[in-house]
Amino acid sequence: MFIETKGEKKPLLKAIEENLGKDIVFHYNCKECDDEQVTDWTEAEQEQIDSFEKDNLLFVTYDCTNCSHTEKFLHTEYIQGVEN
Repeated sequence: MFIETKGEKKPLLKAIEENLGKDIVFHYNCKECDDEQVTDWTEAEQEQIDSFEKDNLLFVTYDCTNCSHTEKFLHTEYIQGVEN
């Protein structure tokens, strides 16, 4: 199921919290080319919630499949939704 968050912090935090311990993927837009990207499956963890609450970002290393930009910080504003 896809939970749309549209770059808003509260729905994102709620989606992660509701899926703690389950596998999720983040749908986000590349900061460089705005192409929609999808992360690998990862377990929803409290650490992710804490990071988004504190800094509005998550430390990651993802390469854009469109422009090859390496994303090091997944910012709340670029996340379109969470899939579980």
